[in-house]
Amino acid sequence: MGTRWPHGWRRGAALAGLGFALACGFEPRPVAPVESLELPPAALTQVAFEGYSGEQREVMVRAERATIDPRNRIAKLEGVRVEIAGGEGPPLEIHSARGEFDLARDDFELLDGVTGTTTDGSRFETPVLRYEQESGRLASESAVRLQRPRMTLDAAGMRMDLAERRIRLTGRVVARLKGG
Repeated sequence: MGTRWPHGWRRGAALAGLGFALACGFEPRPVAPVESLELPPAALTQVAFEGYSGEQREVMVRAERATIDPRNRIAKLEGVRVEIAGGEGPPLEIHSARGEFDLARDDFELLDGVTGTTTDGSRFETPVLRYEQESGRLASESAVRLQRPRMTLDAAGMRMDLAERRIRLTGRVVARLKGG
């Protein structure tokens, strides 16, 4: 059994200990809050980011290499491949040399030679393509070439609402029929 000290004694002992520590030259130093600690960027290989709606995976972004910036919550990607679920059909597939993934918003931007194949087999290419998770939309404000089996279409940009799975070309559109 331990000895119980009266309440006043415990407080007195604590104050005496603090006084002793201060008398010995102890200087309390402020501790940096955890938020101010800065982590260095992390370099990773074979990275995958997945987006779900319920239990259904809607978006899969894979990269051969990624540099994660924890401060800005951005992943810089190299060798990027994106699959967007196509409901009953095959997924929409997109490839690019580089990209950036916004870890806070789950948005991404693909850069440098973006190419894709739609669920109906049409192929498109553009220098830059953005995905906005909140709106469920792909968009490009750069030149786009869309190749269909019997036609090639060039436009100033494009939008694709992923729920509809339809590409809408924007700006001036030029169509060329393929020989037949």
